[in-house]
Amino acid sequence: MHWLRTDTRARFVGALMGSLVLTTGCGPEESYLDGEEEVLMSTDKDKDGSRGRRQDALIYGHDSREDVYRHPDAHLRARAHQSTVAIMRPGDINASDPNNVSFNGGTLKNEANLCDTERFLNDPAASDCTGTLIDDDLVLTSGTCVVLGGDCENLRFVFNYYRDSPISYQRVTAQDVFQCAKVEVAKYGYWNGLAYNYAIIRLDRSATPRFTPAPVLPASAALDSNAPISIVGTSEGTPFKLDTNGTIRNGNPLTLDSFMAHTNTFWGQIGSAAYEPDTNTVVGMFTDGLADYTTNGACNVVNLCPNTGCPNVPVAEQYSYARPAIDEFCGVSTSRRLCGETTLANALTYSRANTQSALTNTAQATLSLVAGQTALIGTCGTPGSFASGDTVLRLYNAANTQVAVNDDTLGLGNRCSFIRYQVPTGASGDYTLRAGCYDDKACRATVTWSVGAASFSVANTQSATVNTSNHRVTLTEGQRLHVGTCGQPGATKVGDTFIRLFDPQGQEMAFNDDACGGTGSQIQYTVPAGKGGVWEVRAGCYSTGSCSGNLAWSTHGGTNTFVYETERTAGATVNTVNQDLALAAGQTLTVGTCGMANAYTPDDSLLRLMNAAGTQVTFNDDACGVASRITYVVPADGVYQLRAGCYGADACSGSVAYTTH
Repeated sequence: MHWLRTDTRARFVGALMGSLVLTTGCGPEESYLDGEEEVLMSTDKDKDGSRGRRQDALIYGHDSREDVYRHPDAHLRARAHQSTVAIMRPGDINASDPNNVSFNGGTLKNEANLCDTERFLNDPAASDCTGTLIDDDLVLTSGTCVVLGGDCENLRFVFNYYRDSPISYQRVTAQDVFQCAKVEVAKYGYWNGLAYNYAIIRLDRSATPRFTPAPVLPASAALDSNAPISIVGTSEGTPFKLDTNGTIRNGNPLTLDSFMAHTNTFWGQIGSAAYEPDTNTVVGMFTDGLADYTTNGACNVVNLCPNTGCPNVPVAEQYSYARPAIDEFCGVSTSRRLCGETTLANALTYSRANTQSALTNTAQATLSLVAGQTALIGTCGTPGSFASGDTVLRLYNAANTQVAVNDDTLGLGNRCSFIRYQVPTGASGDYTLRAGCYDDKACRATVTWSVGAASFSVANTQSATVNTSNHRVTLTEGQRLHVGTCGQPGATKVGDTFIRLFDPQGQEMAFNDDACGGTGSQIQYTVPAGKGGVWEVRAGCYSTGSCSGNLAWSTHGGTNTFVYETERTAGATVNTVNQDLALAAGQTLTVGTCGMANAYTPDDSLLRLMNAAGTQVTFNDDACGVASRITYVVPADGVYQLRAGCYGADACSGSVAYTTH
């Protein structure tokens, strides 16, 4: 069995967390190998001078681990760039220069007493475990890392811990280092005969939009024997390594608690995500395995073993499925990305399977649309949307006739869906959105939509304090919201209306009764610093009266973002990640992967802006080094499209920020 380093990392072993629940009689030395051979870590030196290292094979076939910059899979590289954290202790991190954080400790050669023939000798070996960002502020890892890691306050989560070239490392700043705010759920041991080893940790602040959560397998299904898996983690405590050479040995279909695989995994990699290669979706976490090295004279070398396993060594690397961790979390907390189906005013979160491409067993929502409106609907490309698996969306009009459908919208490697639909003249009414998955596959998603208006009909709202019609609007700090039953394109009212505006914490920030010279209502409000998120507008009527109409809104300024990852875009002409922007004449659009708050890319990006007719109006390649930035004065109203891609045939990923004023 291997997991944490036992020399300089002995201090990592601390008291069990008070908030952690363990099965009676189960502890860190509980076996997870279902009766197969296991050797526990010793706290004393073995005869060969090492502490607790099994002298069995670990590398299967050949050592296929690669540094992030060298790996050919752009999507897996994006998981390392955007979704993976190294888990460390405060003493491992030197943040005396907040713009260039360094790490304490020795090289891998010194830490593991490696022979000069071994790989990654001069890499720093600072990390104890690995974790994966699965929501804005949630990290999935192994329970081992929490149980034996000491108190929550002593855990640190570091993004950007990877090489970006043969001679350099990606710069880490204090902004990339997060603390543990709370252990939401954790298990390490046997529960009702099942072996669990997982933890979900809440960070001290949101990691998005600078970083991007990895999608988690949306359903409980066993992995097939011999199926491939990919691993991303801090192999031996070194900067992230990627490996696509893993294979499932036993998916444990009867228990769905853990699975075994042949993977090239080492200490420091406990908690690393195992990805299903076709979709790069998290299926589990590495939790336990064999020792890493054998001695070769006075130093150690990596053990080698055939891909099929070594003779007389029946064990394999041990993993926990991710799904039980998500299920437990959703029983004690909430998350639109991770938890069960909810219908909101402009969002639908669902988990489905066997929908026959959104024809049966679909999740549904009603959209009240009026003629001339343009509805933007997506499991990607719209604020707050998310997709894990291959989604399909269908839109039906009031006569139950399909008017729009989309399967794969964003090109290479993307299986999310996006619909842009303009309501024809005379076609106002209640439309039905049907959300599902491609063919008979399983998927989980949050589909969101924006139409800039919503109808309402209410009564006896006590001046918009009860029985209101509520509508969610995603806003960023600095944005100015214009909302009303009058004074806005598409706004109408019958009766004496009353509206109230609430921030993401549920606090009322503004209200209005009479505006526009009559009994309509209108609010203009600028979002304060630190208040970005999902706001709510509540529409009602003055006193106990009745009223109806269309509540319409628009946003101006502020910083919005969307993330992208793609490759082979031929200078952002194909396979791009696209974002639709409703712009008005006279507005100035500023957009970039650099030079703006929350803009980021480690690669050579290229941006293009197309007008409503699909004609390119501007583009930029290198504005800040190899990153891109555009400033554009809008000449005419319309829905413009921003296309994010890479220079030439390169792969790229990052966060595009954009503002209008």
